[in-house]
Amino acid sequence: MSQFRLWNVSRWGERLSNNSNALAPKLVTSKQSRREVAITAILGAALGTWLIGPQNVAPTSLDWLKKDAVFNQIAFEYFWNSPFFQFPLSATPNLGVGWGTGLHSNGENLFVALLIKPLAWLFDQGFQFQGIWLVSCFLLHAVAANRVLAELRLGQLARSFGTMIVTVSPYLVHRIASMYHFQMAAHWLILVSFLMYLRRSRAILWCLLLSFTLMTNVYLFVMVFGVWLASLTDRTRVSMRLKSPAITRAASAEVLGVVVATVFVLAVAGHLTYVSGGSIKGLELLRASPITFFNPSDSNVFFEVRQRLSLPGRTWVNEDSEGFAYLGFGVIALMPCLVVQTVRRRGALLARVWPLAVILLALFLAALSNKVALGGREYVIDVPNVMIDARQVFRSAARFVWPLAYAVSIAAWTAIARWADSTPKAGRNLVLFVVLAVQMVDVLPFLSAQHRLMRSDVAIQADMASGTWKSLLSRYDSIKIVPTLDFYENHADSTTEVQAWAESSRLGSVVQFSAENNLKLTFAYVSRPVSEIVKQANDAIQAELDTGDLASGSVYLFATEELWKRFAPEHGSRAFVVDGYFVILGPPR
Repeated sequence: MSQFRLWNVSRWGERLSNNSNALAPKLVTSKQSRREVAITAILGAALGTWLIGPQNVAPTSLDWLKKDAVFNQIAFEYFWNSPFFQFPLSATPNLGVGWGTGLHSNGENLFVALLIKPLAWLFDQGFQFQGIWLVSCFLLHAVAANRVLAELRLGQLARSFGTMIVTVSPYLVHRIASMYHFQMAAHWLILVSFLMYLRRSRAILWCLLLSFTLMTNVYLFVMVFGVWLASLTDRTRVSMRLKSPAITRAASAEVLGVVVATVFVLAVAGHLTYVSGGSIKGLELLRASPITFFNPSDSNVFFEVRQRLSLPGRTWVNEDSEGFAYLGFGVIALMPCLVVQTVRRRGALLARVWPLAVILLALFLAALSNKVALGGREYVIDVPNVMIDARQVFRSAARFVWPLAYAVSIAAWTAIARWADSTPKAGRNLVLFVVLAVQMVDVLPFLSAQHRLMRSDVAIQADMASGTWKSLLSRYDSIKIVPTLDFYENHADSTTEVQAWAESSRLGSVVQFSAENNLKLTFAYVSRPVSEIVKQANDAIQAELDTGDLASGSVYLFATEELWKRFAPEHGSRAFVVDGYFVILGPPR
């Protein structure tokens, strides 16, 4: 038997054991399976379309984008105009000139962006694929949830109801509609990794999944990578029963393959050529709460509203929005059943899922950080500094609660479905329906509120509407903001007037105008502090202004009138005010 085939027998090796019967898939015809998947996909897509609004699926619809989605869209606009063959592939050289920016510093999703990039020429004034991406994510999320439940041998009704519960997970919808982190809508990748764990999938499939996930989002990659480690441990443990030296070689080959694939994607996606002089650490301490699964916070779910009325000033449930992972009251109500079923089946379950349980718990602890926040109190745990520094590489490590949240939801639903199997059919269906109804009564008000948020249009005002700007495009190809800013540092080194200007729509209009016309810009929104780079850029611009040797083809745009007046007299007619912006022109190109 070849080494490759020997490694793959681990998938059926465990199924031959008595302990794995509870997790073996129920036999269904391929026709039934295809029909169920098709219906699930349609319903998932319909939910995604309803949430964001049908009009926002259109590529030409841009006004609905807000918050981080706006910065992502600007990065995509620059990306469409960058060379197709470049290194790294994600580079946006005209955005934040000299900063080494790219999609890796603005939300990623490089794989899909590369697929769509050849179509950019079809649109004169920009287009967005984020609406289509979100609908696709809901479609794939629903399908992945359904397949996981099928792998756990749940009946058709239990699979259907369970798919609904997992698909409308509050923390998924919150990430999309409240946070506008669209690239992180791919929670289906977590569910696919669960499915591959249960199926003991081949090494090549894990390499493909990890590569795609890394090109989609780094945070999701860490979560899927953790599930892969658990799967590798599980498959190695089972395969060791064969007592063959080929097992060790196969495991080593898989690890090498994953490492090579990861390093390759990191390189082409730009993560290994990150902003020179930028920090690899995030700012602040974003973390989850130990009660995050039970904490509705201010999400406007049904039971949270009632709780808020009875317990005003609920400081004990306040926590970072990044750590929001409320399960829903229906799932929470299943916890006693989950505990009982786990105790009853502890032997088989521990033998099958302990590697996954260890990884999910480790991710959860990383999300809590060493400063555990519970209500208004904070408990500091002494850990080595190297662990704290590693954790802060992922500034928003609070997101690492998601895999455990999904695992708990799926396990709780499986537990009640197993228990219901022991009741008469009518009673079984009633139990499942009641749990689903409780979950939906709790979550639907939240979904409705998020739907209204997504449909509201708050387009950036076109402040740079004067024909003067268009006339400059034939002679100028660069805008230098004076002073430029480190947006992630909250403009800490800037004056109050500069901060006010940056936080108004004025800076946003400049960035949007630059993106639409592919102008070089000395500013960018990046996901890490770049204060050292910003200082170097400002020093260079200051030197140009002090000597009067302005760069050819550059428009110097000042944040405040006071700064502009310091240099305007020296430049005569090249210093003027247009649409409320204070401008000095360098020599035309």
